[in-house]
Amino acid sequence: MPRVKSHLFTQQLYLMKLIWFQFYYLNFKHYFPRLLIHRSMCFFHKAKIEIHVFFLSKPIKRILLVKDSIPPI
Repeated sequence: MPRVKSHLFTQQLYLMKLIWFQFYYLNFKHYFPRLLIHRSMCFFHKAKIEIHVFFLSKPIKRILLVKDSIPPI
């Protein structure tokens, strides 16, 4: 049973990464340099969700603030 759960979780994680990347790349490509897009794939899971929420609730200034608060890789 736990095995099934973890498998489901990894699937969800992958899906989220995919959606995140598509959303980020397609809609915000022109706002940020390519480097940032690459780095976004390495962000911590929690931070990724935070930024995703920020993207969905728009204001780009707020996104930049969140970006700055994320620890470097």
